[in-house]
Amino acid sequence: AVLEMAMSAPGEIKTLTKIAPPDIAVITNIKPVHLKFFNSLEEIALAKKEILDGAKNDAIAVINGDDPLVKKIAEDWKGKKILFGLSAGCEVRAQNIQQVGWERMSFELRYGNREEKISLPFFYKSHLYNFLAATAAAKALSVPFEDILPQIITLKLLSNRGALVCLAKNIRLIDDSYNSNPAALEAALKALAPLPSKRKIAVLGDMLELGGKEIEYHIQAGKQVAESGWDFLVTVGILSQHMAEGALSSGMRADQIFSFKNSKEAAKEILSLIQEGDLILVKSSRKIEIEKIIERLKMERQ
Repeated sequence: AVLEMAMSAPGEIKTLTKIAPPDIAVITNIKPVHLKFFNSLEEIALAKKEILDGAKNDAIAVINGDDPLVKKIAEDWKGKKILFGLSAGCEVRAQNIQQVGWERMSFELRYGNREEKISLPFFYKSHLYNFLAATAAAKALSVPFEDILPQIITLKLLSNRGALVCLAKNIRLIDDSYNSNPAALEAALKALAPLPSKRKIAVLGDMLELGGKEIEYHIQAGKQVAESGWDFLVTVGILSQHMAEGALSSGMRADQIFSFKNSKEAAKEILSLIQEGDLILVKSSRKIEIEKIIERLKMERQ
């Protein structure tokens, strides 16, 4: 069985490992999420370390070799470790990465001593890291490389986690409505900015559970929208209004920014704003229900 041991507070993963002690423990990354319940990234790292502390004695740790905090909490691990990532020390790694237009991300996959050219429908490096984590877990299970390759070509993104939706008039929408946090949003903005389109419209909702720095994180996100060269910013929610503040301070004009309290109001404006050839990124924490904007756009423009 593959089990997600999620947490939003210390001790939650410890409880889960008592129910199902892992044979293989995968730690993907340490990012600024759930900061409402933690004071630092180091505290988040210690909470994630609970999966190693609760693993079986002969368990295998699958570790992100590019994340310093993940590597640090795994330093004392006495059992077998498999590192994944982009750096040379990773046993499972991607190299020579290229974005092939709107369609694919291509790269060379190293799997121990094996190497294979791979092409997947990804836009974000985070998607690539998740793929590498899963591949490293397969290696921990001693799955032959020849058995992995046929499965790779069947991979596709879930509908609300960065998947491409093609609308009428060559309008492309990136449905990333499942959730949002500062690191993931920054990665999305930077990954999509170079892709060819007439104009780029960022539709962004509140990022929740960020604790005392929530306003600061939203201001910084707005700055990133402007600095990444996006043409329009549409904010949805209360906290995301601070994104507008950040975008203005980094050079976006007031007529490039629209702020709304809810998705229904925002959808109406977006429908009047979009033009042929545009790119739209839709990303937010789940509570904002920003997926309603996507549903409206699909209904009227697909």
